[in-house]
Amino acid sequence: MAKKRNWLQIGILLLFLVGFPIVSYIYLKKGYDYRVEAMQELKDYGSIPGIPATTVWGDSVDIEKQSNQIVVLHYINLSDNEEKALIGKYMNELHQQFDGIERVRL
Repeated sequence: MAKKRNWLQIGILLLFLVGFPIVSYIYLKKGYDYRVEAMQELKDYGSIPGIPATTVWGDSVDIEKQSNQIVVLHYINLSDNEEKALIGKYMNELHQQFDGIERVRL
C-alpha cells in the first residue's frame, strides 16, 4: 500500500514538474507562432496625409502628433437629421464606454 502511494506521489510530482510546463510551452508556442504569422501578413500602406479637422472643442487634430495611436475621425453632415441621430447614439455609447480612461479623448 505504501509503495502504491509513493508511486502516486511521484506521478503527481512529475505531472506538475514536467507535464504542465510542457503543455503550457506548447500552448504559448502556438500563440507566438500565430502572432508572428499575422505580423508577417501586415503591409506598409504608407502614411495618412494631414487632414484639416477640428474636435468638438475647436482644437485642431494634428496627425503627426498622433503617430502610433488609433485615431477615428468622422465628418457629420448636420443637415441630415437621421445621420445626426445615429451618430449621436454611437458617440453617446463610445463616451459611456471610454469616459473614465485617461488615454482616450472623445
